[in-house]
Amino acid sequence: EPKFSLTDLLVKLAPSITTIEGFFEDIYHNSYAVLMPSGRSAISLILQHLEITRPDLVYIPPYSSHCVINSVGYVGTPSPELKNTIKAAICFHQWGYTHKLTATAPIIEDSVDSLITSPEGLFPNDGRFEILSLSKIYRSISGGIILCQSQKDAQKLRNSRDARQVYKNSHFMMRIIGRNISNAYAYWNAVEPLNGYIPPALRANIWKRLTRMDEIIMDRKMKISFLEQSSIKTVLPFSKSRLPICWAVAKKDLPTSLSMPDESVRQIRESPSANKLISVYPLPLHEGISTERVKSWALSYKDSLP
Repeated sequence: EPKFSLTDLLVKLAPSITTIEGFFEDIYHNSYAVLMPSGRSAISLILQHLEITRPDLVYIPPYSSHCVINSVGYVGTPSPELKNTIKAAICFHQWGYTHKLTATAPIIEDSVDSLITSPEGLFPNDGRFEILSLSKIYRSISGGIILCQSQKDAQKLRNSRDARQVYKNSHFMMRIIGRNISNAYAYWNAVEPLNGYIPPALRANIWKRLTRMDEIIMDRKMKISFLEQSSIKTVLPFSKSRLPICWAVAKKDLPTSLSMPDESVRQIRESPSANKLISVYPLPLHEGISTERVKSWALSYKDSLP
């Protein structure tokens, strides 16, 4: 759930777009940052920058979410088949678990829910771009970051973003109202891929959340440490510089002592282009889950061991 109060709308001073981009460039010194109003608007902007058009195929992982399909579909034609004819490829690092993708087309590293702690965690496929979702990672009301390996790409993307100023404060209000009214969220969701407007209230909210980055990283590492010590295994390995948002435990390996409901089962791919899915219980590690709760899972599992 986002951390946003209606009093945030009354903000008089907000950091500039350049300030927020500089914040990320200081942390990830091997990249150039472009602030966006959301991750989905970042996808469509990158594709437009690559001069993708309707006849062009863009690889998306099988079973991609609606927001990815929608964002790609505004510009090119999404395809779940990794062919030589694709013009761009999206590699989704689901929940922060790194996937490897081989493609001759430009690769967009979709890291919308990866908590990346250092520059070494970026561009695992040597992608031309990497996308972070500030709402999924830091609990802002919205916001996304494009990280580019090329300064030239970053500047062109900023220019294109600044030309996308059709949707103003009324559109942003749809996002806020949409927290409680599904119809408002539907309107925001439908056109957000074409947005480029980043209002002061959103910038202030993003900045407030970014000031807690160190605390968020420490919290995530502590939760991971509890689970590692308990020997509860994840179905896929993860990198120490890319922390997962949940502990993906194979359904068959979950001990009965944790007694998770069947409706909690989700799916994760073995690899980006694989149609084979693994059934897992994703034990959440994000800020909305208390450290004590994660610790209780670890102790419960440890106590059940022979």
